[in-house]
Amino acid sequence: MRSENHFFNLLPEPIKTDLSYYQEEPLNIAVIGFGKMGIAHATILNLLHKGAVKHIVDRSDLIRIGGTILLKKINFWKDAVKLLNRTDIDAFYVTTPTQSHFPISKELLESGARGIFIEKPPTINSYETEILAELAKKSVDMVGLMRRYSLTFREAKKWLDTALKNKHINSIKAYIKYGSISTVTKPKRRKITRGVLLDMGIYLLDLLVWYFGDLQVVNAKYRSLNSGTDDIFYAELATSKGHPVYIEADWTDPNYRFPEAKIEIKGDDFLLEVSDDSLILKLEGETWKRRKPEYYAGFPPVNLAYPEYVIENMHFLTCLRMQTKTETSLIYAVKLMQTIDQLYETAQPW
Repeated sequence: MRSENHFFNLLPEPIKTDLSYYQEEPLNIAVIGFGKMGIAHATILNLLHKGAVKHIVDRSDLIRIGGTILLKKINFWKDAVKLLNRTDIDAFYVTTPTQSHFPISKELLESGARGIFIEKPPTINSYETEILAELAKKSVDMVGLMRRYSLTFREAKKWLDTALKNKHINSIKAYIKYGSISTVTKPKRRKITRGVLLDMGIYLLDLLVWYFGDLQVVNAKYRSLNSGTDDIFYAELATSKGHPVYIEADWTDPNYRFPEAKIEIKGDDFLLEVSDDSLILKLEGETWKRRKPEYYAGFPPVNLAYPEYVIENMHFLTCLRMQTKTETSLIYAVKLMQTIDQLYETAQPW
């Protein structure tokens, strides 16, 4: 790691930035679900600690047979039953489809899992998340809300807590857009009745709740175009101080080849714009602008896909070793999921 990175003060606590820390002690991790996210997390974990992932669970015969041939040091299983109650596994990563998160995680926690990482969204509703949070009281747990670990969004949080703390806010606008479902999808691809708000909008809501605290739902509306669920979701909320918050989540826009999230906060004498790629702050006649590469000079110590994924894994592994709570634990996610429930209950077709 090079010393020119000036943004270590934005990282979550606790977190260790030295790669050697993650390699000092033996690590035994099981990944359940070896799709896109399972592969990504397993690769990052093995980059941080060679050989950390020792078990992979997947129902696909092709994945298990191919994996056994190609990854000879990893044990492949059809289900997680034989891994339950094992005391040698430090943590489980649950990266299966959303509708299976609850039954799998519940079984793992009831069997005494010491650590559990659940990809977002943690469950399909707050009721299920609350049950998992109760079961996880003696575990180190984390929900994979990776944008919370983006240094652009983390610096925006720092500005809001310092120079902008007592500034009057006029409006807050946020969107997340993607073109992943820009054409009609087959019904069998959608096994749950909640769509873009749950799948992608959860990122925006996490950041907004982190920035401003509890949010009150004012109104909401949605469009169903391609998936049979909400494909575009609009909502107006309000912070505890009465600041209006407008959000839009859309996964049908073909102009976005990759997901893009952005938050714009306007005040009487300032403008803060933060996205996945940059931060711009206009305040008192001055303008600060930073792009993503500036935040990650020489950091993180390994990289794959997005650096935010590495940082959230580093945070989880540090908390696991130190036996401390993560920033995006299940108990925190309960409140987040309650807001999502309220939005769905309020939303009208548009």
